[in-house]
Amino acid sequence: MTAGLLSLLLLASPADTYLEVLRDFERYAESVWHDAPPGGYFGDGASGGNAGIRGTCGVLLAYATLLRADGHPPARRLDRLERGLRYAAETHRSGPARCVDGQQWGHGWQTALWCGSLAGATLLVEDRLSPATVAAVRRAVASEATYRAAIAPASGHIGDSKAEENGWNSNVTAVAAAWLRDDQRAAAWREAARRYLVNTYTVPPAADDPFRELVTTQTLYPSFACENHGFFHPEYQMVAGMSCGDSYVLARLADPATAAELRPAAEYHHLEVWRCLQIALLDSGEFAFPASLDWALHSYGQISYLAWLACHFGDSTARWAEERVATLLRARQQVNGDGRITGESVPNGFYREAVGARRVALAWWQHQLAERPSGPTTPPPDGTFHLPDVKLIVRRDRHGYVSLSYGAKVMALVHPPAAPGQPYLTTPRSPGLLAGARSASQVTVEPTPDGFRAQLLLQCGPLEERRVVLATSGGVTALLELPRRVLLQAGRVLAFPLGIENHALTGSHRQLTSGGGAQRIAERGGQTAERLGRWASVDDRLTVLAGPAGDWTYRAADRYNRGGAAEDCLDWVPADPLAPRYAVILTDGRSAARTALEARLQWQLDATAASLQVAPLPRLSLPREQSSGAVVVGIRSVRAVSESAQHPAAQMIDGAVDTFWVSGGNAQPGEGPTPQRPVIITLTPADDQPLRALVIVPRPGYGPREVELVAGERLLWRGQLQAEPRQIDLPAGTTGELTLRLLSSYDPREPTRPRNVQIAELVLLR
Repeated sequence: MTAGLLSLLLLASPADTYLEVLRDFERYAESVWHDAPPGGYFGDGASGGNAGIRGTCGVLLAYATLLRADGHPPARRLDRLERGLRYAAETHRSGPARCVDGQQWGHGWQTALWCGSLAGATLLVEDRLSPATVAAVRRAVASEATYRAAIAPASGHIGDSKAEENGWNSNVTAVAAAWLRDDQRAAAWREAARRYLVNTYTVPPAADDPFRELVTTQTLYPSFACENHGFFHPEYQMVAGMSCGDSYVLARLADPATAAELRPAAEYHHLEVWRCLQIALLDSGEFAFPASLDWALHSYGQISYLAWLACHFGDSTARWAEERVATLLRARQQVNGDGRITGESVPNGFYREAVGARRVALAWWQHQLAERPSGPTTPPPDGTFHLPDVKLIVRRDRHGYVSLSYGAKVMALVHPPAAPGQPYLTTPRSPGLLAGARSASQVTVEPTPDGFRAQLLLQCGPLEERRVVLATSGGVTALLELPRRVLLQAGRVLAFPLGIENHALTGSHRQLTSGGGAQRIAERGGQTAERLGRWASVDDRLTVLAGPAGDWTYRAADRYNRGGAAEDCLDWVPADPLAPRYAVILTDGRSAARTALEARLQWQLDATAASLQVAPLPRLSLPREQSSGAVVVGIRSVRAVSESAQHPAAQMIDGAVDTFWVSGGNAQPGEGPTPQRPVIITLTPADDQPLRALVIVPRPGYGPREVELVAGERLLWRGQLQAEPRQIDLPAGTTGELTLRLLSSYDPREPTRPRNVQIAELVLLR
C-alpha cells in the first residue's frame, strides 16, 4: 500500500467511499451468482452455514442499497434482487420451497440476523418488486419475528458473552415491528426488540437505572469489557453494538415512529462500552487484539459500528477511526483488484465478502440518516489503562501500543506507531512476546505514570514454567525471563516471538537489518534468515535486542498463513535454553536510537539474581532458581485403529496443538470409545533409549477420559484424564512401542454417549 494511494483516498468522505466499495464489489458478486429455483442465490445457496442464506441476504442488502443510491442502475441488479429475495423467502421454513441442499432455513440460532438483512433489502426496493416476492418476504419475516419474540435474551459474560447474539436477535424483531407495523403481532415484536436491545450490553443495573426492569442478563464485565471465545475480544464487543445500530437504522428506514420508540433501548450502555473499547484502538483506526484474535485481520467489519457511533451519537473518536478504516477498506479492495473486500487472504472468501458488503451498506445508510453528519475528529486518549476484571493492561502513547493480557489468554503485544502509507507492522501472534504461555499465576501488575510493570509465573505446558518480569515506558519495552522447567524441542527453544505482517497490503517486502547486515524479505517469499546476532530491526520502525547470548532468526511466510494476513516470525534463539535471558523492544527502529539504547543497557547475572537496567525503565530483577529440562523424543510412527479423513492420526505428532486426530466413524452418538470397544493408538519411538513420560494433549472438550497405557503385555498406567494436558510418568527403563487404550471420552454435545475421541498432541519425553 503506497502513501500516495492512501492520501488520495483520504480526500473522499466515508459515505462516498462506501458507495465506491459497493459498486466495485458488485463485479465480484456477479461471479458467484447462481440461477436456481425458486429464483437464485449468491455463494453456495445452502440452508445453513455462513456462505448460504446469510451470505445471499447480505449481498442482497448491498444490491438494494446500490439500487437506491444510483439513479439509473443496471437492469441486472433489480433482476438479482427479485430472484434472490424470492429464493431466500420461499426456502424459509414458512415457505413451500427448499434450498439446493434439500433443507429449509429459519427459527435457528442466527437466523434473526439473516432475516433482518432479507427484510432490509426488500423494504428498500419494495416498490420495484413483484407483489408475490414482497408477500413471501413479509411472511418469512413475520414467522421469524414471532419465533424470536417468544425466546428470552440469553445471559453470560465469562468467556462466552451473549452480547452478540442478543444484538443480532434484535434485527428481525425491530424491522418487523417497523415494516409490518399494521400486523396484530407488531406490538409483541416491538417489545421483544426492546428486550433484546437493552440486554445486548448489560452489567448489574444500578437502583436508578431506567431499564432496570427490562435487564434480565449480564453480558459484560463491570468495566464494560467483553469476553468471547474464551478471552477479551474487541471484535465481539464491537459487533454486538453494531447489531443494535443496524436494528435502529433498518427500523428507521421502515418507520421513523417505531424507530423513535426503540431508540432509548438501542442506545443503552453504548457510550460506556465504547469508552472501554477505545483502549484497543491503534493509530491506524483499527483494533488491537491484546488477547489474540481468532477471526481475520483487516476485514474492516467495524465500519458500520463506527458509523453508528459517529452519525448517531456524534462521537468524535468514532469519526476519527471511521475515516481511517474506510480509507483502508477501499485501499485493500483496490489492492485485490477484482472487487473483493478481503480477497485471497481469507479462506471461505464469499462469506467474509458478503459480511463486508452488508456492513458497508449499513454504514452508508447510517450516513444518509445521520443526525450528526459532521463534526470534529479526536484520536483516542493516551495513557495507561488497566481492566482488572478481564486482566488486561494497556499503554498507548506517541511511541506506540503495548499490552499485557494475564487472564484467560496470556499474551504480550507491541505495535509501533503507524508510518506514512504503512499502518501495519506487527501482528497479534499468540501468545505474543511470551513464548508458549498458556496461563499465568503469582501475577503482580503495577500501572505507572508513563507505562506499567508486571511480574508473572507462566505455565507453558505440563513441563514448562518461566518467571517473567515485563515493563514498558517511553517506547522501550523490556522482558526478563528465568526458566524454571523447560521442554526442549531437539535442543532448540524459541523465545520472545514477534509476528510481522508481510503481504500485498503492507507493500512488497520488509527491510531487515541486523548485526549480519541488511536484507530484503520478500512478501510470502518463504525465506529464512538465521544467526542475525543480538539485534534486528524491521523497516527502521521496530528494533529488538536480546541476550546474554544467542541469535535472532526471521522466517518469512510462504502464503497467507493467518486470516487476513501473511505473518512472518521473528524469534530469539537463546544459546542456553535453561539460562536467564532478556529482550528489549524499541518502537523506534532507527540505528541512532538502537545505539543509544545499547549504550545504556546493563545486564547482571550472579548466583542469586538476574537483573536488567535500561533507561527509562526501572531496574528489572528476578531471584535465580534451579532450572531443569526434559527432551522431546522423536516418534517414528503413530497408528490408530480408526481416524477421520480430515483429522488423521499423524496430526497427533505434528507438533501443532491446533491440529488434532479424530477417531473414525459417522460421529453418531455412542460411536466413541467404550471399555468393550476401546480405541487403540500405538506409538513407536524413534530410538530404543529409555523413556521418562508421555504427555497427552487432548483437543479441548473432546479428549479421552479413561485410559490404559501398555508396553507389550505390561500395564504401565491406568486412570482418568481431565480436560487439560496430562503427563503420565513411566516406570524406569521403559523402552520401545507403547499402546494407548482409550476406554471413554468427553463430548460436550453428547456427554453420556460420546460420538468420537480427539487428541491434539502426543509427546514422549526422555
